[in-house]
Amino acid sequence: MPGNQGYRGPNGSPGTYNAETGQFTCRVPGVYYFAFQVISSGNLCLSLIRNERKELGVCDSNSRGILQVNSGSGVLQLAKNDQVWLESDPRQGNRVYDGTEADSVFSGFLLFPENQ
Repeated sequence: MPGNQGYRGPNGSPGTYNAETGQFTCRVPGVYYFAFQVISSGNLCLSLIRNERKELGVCDSNSRGILQVNSGSGVLQLAKNDQVWLESDPRQGNRVYDGTEADSVFSGFLLFPENQ
């Protein structure tokens, strides 16, 4: 989910975040915690995706059209080179806010490295 959001992990996070594509790529296999806070001005459904597979989905209705925060989190076991990102479908009426008053955030960190 590229754009107004950023990956906020610890310095030296065991992976890379591509701000253009919105994808995190795992470099150290293990158990990761991911969280997101996304600002919307309308209805919004988000999915946490790992390697093209939906791992978590949340939806929120916003009939008044005011800015609101949609948040969620999940724990995923990742292998080296697994990719994780957020996805929404604008064709379904999903509206992620893209203004200057607020930022959406996608963050994550390694909880436990895989035992070798």
